[in-house]
Amino acid sequence: SRRLLCDHPRFAWLFAGQGLAYLNIEMWYVVMPLLVLRFSHSPLWMGVISTSGFLPMLICNAPAGWWVDRTSPKAVMLVSALARAGLFAALALLGLAGALTLPKLALSCLALGFFGVAHNAAKRAMIPRLIAADDIALANSLDEGNFGLAEMVGTLAGGLVMAATGPYWAMLIQSALLIGNGLAVLKLDEEIPARPRTVDSHSLREGFTYFLEKKIRNQALLWTTVLGFLVFGASMTFFSFQVFYYGSTLQADSSTVGWMVFAVSVIGFVGSISTGACIERFGVGRTMLLWCAVMSAGLFVVGLTSSRAPVIIGAGLVLAGAKALRGTFSTLLHWFVPRELMGRVGGVFSTFAEGAAVFAALGAGALASVVGLPATFLVAGLAGVACCLIC
Repeated sequence: SRRLLCDHPRFAWLFAGQGLAYLNIEMWYVVMPLLVLRFSHSPLWMGVISTSGFLPMLICNAPAGWWVDRTSPKAVMLVSALARAGLFAALALLGLAGALTLPKLALSCLALGFFGVAHNAAKRAMIPRLIAADDIALANSLDEGNFGLAEMVGTLAGGLVMAATGPYWAMLIQSALLIGNGLAVLKLDEEIPARPRTVDSHSLREGFTYFLEKKIRNQALLWTTVLGFLVFGASMTFFSFQVFYYGSTLQADSSTVGWMVFAVSVIGFVGSISTGACIERFGVGRTMLLWCAVMSAGLFVVGLTSSRAPVIIGAGLVLAGAKALRGTFSTLLHWFVPRELMGRVGGVFSTFAEGAAVFAALGAGALASVVGLPATFLVAGLAGVACCLIC
């Protein structure tokens, strides 16, 4: 890991910038549900707000991948960072002025989701331009580890800042983090020129047709997409409502929520840093089976108990499984897909896989309003079982 960062200074800048971006994400992960609780205790509203943030995953991933391939990953990352910084500053000012409402929050989450999708597409396309193919699995594992560290720091910071100053000052801190992310992106040199293209670099259709070619690797990509749909559906059903569940059902205050999510992140960090080693030791198939089983077990634990300690352990297992599987998906994409098609093919994959978060958040909100959140988590656990069967 140290070798990769020392030998590739441009990747080190990407790593540092992503750390700031991930801190922003994890602070929002705690701040947003607690902010919704200030307006309403309805799981349905929580589902609507979460859905608005996830909807761009369904409708914008493929166009964002095309945008990245057509322009420059560096430019897309910079625009995305600055746009989100402005949105968080605007939300904070609305809140401080007493003009923020749930519909305005939903629209803001929609815009934040769009620029977040663009950023992820650009990052996915940037990594193979900075790292040799042999180091891709290690680079993705490092990226997940970076995300894991940010989860531990960001979620705790989000809860403590919420308790000390309220949500709107937390949003101003998030805006500053994204400005820092933009400055780190500026330090990236121009990317390594791609290999000579054998496809139309301006055709969005290439991202879809690549999935349909009659090649073994593309059939594996199709199954990976199906598995990704189930993984993101199961995990996002939980992650969309975890903080809301702690604050409403378990009656935890903001600082307690921060510490609870911090403990969950410590457990989940194991999954984020072990992906590369698991793939090397067990292979892709067994790695997926292992972490699918871990994720499913965690969902069942959370659904069957209301005591804080078992809930934290179960939530940590869900997070560890989801992060390890996400790192595996990224490695498979980088193995399967030519670099010149990474933006579009990655966008199509994310449309079908991450798009599950839209249905998960909205469906879980509606289901939880009828049967409660614990039963909803048990239903999500069944998707984890389906993942194990596919693996």
